[in-house]
Amino acid sequence: MYSTALQPRALETMTPAARVAPPPMCSFVICHTKESMKGEQLGALEELVLLAVHGLRDEAYGIAVREILERETGRSVSLGPVYTVLDRLERKELVHSMMVSGTPTRGGRSRRVFTLTAAGSRALTSLQQIRARLYLRARMDPARSRS
Repeated sequence: MYSTALQPRALETMTPAARVAPPPMCSFVICHTKESMKGEQLGALEELVLLAVHGLRDEAYGIAVREILERETGRSVSLGPVYTVLDRLERKELVHSMMVSGTPTRGGRSRRVFTLTAAGSRALTSLQQIRARLYLRARMDPARSRS
C-alpha cells in the first residue's frame, strides 16, 4: 500500500505488483462538515442542490432549485427531496436560510431563501478539484477504457 507521501526512492523498494497500482489521488481527508464518517461526504443530489443554490444567488428557494435541477438534468425532481436536502445542507452549515417577504405575484406569501455559506463555497471548490483530478486521471490512462 502506498504512503500518503510517495517519494521517488520508494518506487525502487516496491515489488513489481505494487508498482502496477496507481498512487493515491490525494493525501488529505475530504471533510466538508463537522460530522464524522458518513456525514463528511456530500451525496450527488446534495452536490447538485448546492450548485443550484450557488447559481441562483438571491433567488434560491425550493421551487427555483427544483426547476433548475429539472432543466439541467432533464429529469423530474420532486419538491420534497429538494427541501429535505436543503434542510440537511443547512444542518451541515453549507447553506443558510431566511424568510423573505412575499411578492404580489405570490399573493404576499413569504418564502424561504437559501444562500451559500463560506463552508458551502469551500465544499464546492473541493468537489470541483476532486472531479477535475478524476477526469484528468481517466483521460491519462486509455488502457483502462472498456470501449
